[in-house]
Amino acid sequence: MKLRLFRAFAIVFLILSLLNPKTSVAGASAGLVLWFQTIVPTLLPFIILSNILVSSGCVKYFRRLLAPLISGIFHKSGSCAYAVVVGLLCGYPMGAKAAADLVESGQISKKEGQWLISFCNLPSPMFLIGFVAVNHIAAAVYLPVLVLALLSGGFYKTSTEETKKPLLEQTPKKAPTLMYIFESSIMDGLELIAKIGGYIILFSILSAYIQTVPFAHQLPKGILLGTIEITTGIHYASGMACSAKLKAILCTGISVFGGCSGLAQTNSVMNKAGFSLLHYTGWKLCHVLLSCVLMYFLW
Repeated sequence: MKLRLFRAFAIVFLILSLLNPKTSVAGASAGLVLWFQTIVPTLLPFIILSNILVSSGCVKYFRRLLAPLISGIFHKSGSCAYAVVVGLLCGYPMGAKAAADLVESGQISKKEGQWLISFCNLPSPMFLIGFVAVNHIAAAVYLPVLVLALLSGGFYKTSTEETKKPLLEQTPKKAPTLMYIFESSIMDGLELIAKIGGYIILFSILSAYIQTVPFAHQLPKGILLGTIEITTGIHYASGMACSAKLKAILCTGISVFGGCSGLAQTNSVMNKAGFSLLHYTGWKLCHVLLSCVLMYFLW
């Protein structure tokens, strides 16, 4: 069933591109500019640096610093602290990538990784300040994180043995050379940033076609565009003819959800760890609800 829907979508997409190539080119150009001018310079250095930190064993410093907080409040492994810091500071999809890397390297359990991505894969503060430019939105996005961490912590319960097992099971390996760490980190970063670019371009083309469709009201169109791609959705929502409060609530929801483009990017980095995309999407929708309600009262 999934394959049939995918084939049908691909055929429709191809027909639309052949019938209206100007819209496809405009959407692809917008996506390429966004990827090249914004995503590559802001995200690629963090991806490479994150790879280096995990490969060189620097996660232990985060564990020593924040382990009392993570273990004491949430009863999870101290190594989870690294993914929390990266996810809150670096933006999509770095939180999910950090969690997947920790699981793949055997530093945390799969259940702990699924717990991490339920709340730590977020838009970066730089994106919210620079692109959204509304102070209340940052508060509405980040304040519900603690609530989500507590709720999902109860859902993904881990015993003391489970939190210690990944570290105990690690077998001593021959330390890789510095040159190998750097080269593999760079190559992995380039591969990931290329995947992200492909998703951004495809979803930007889809957004371009949606913008050509006439809607009776702007709100459904803004919600649909925000559901497809975060930057296009926020740009459209900010120009809607409605109250500033409604615009702020809509931009908050779009920022937290990250669009289907963000879901696809996140799935590409967490696939190797075997995380559930359905679970991730469910927690993301819970976060959207909490953030929009909070923005309603903050405005």
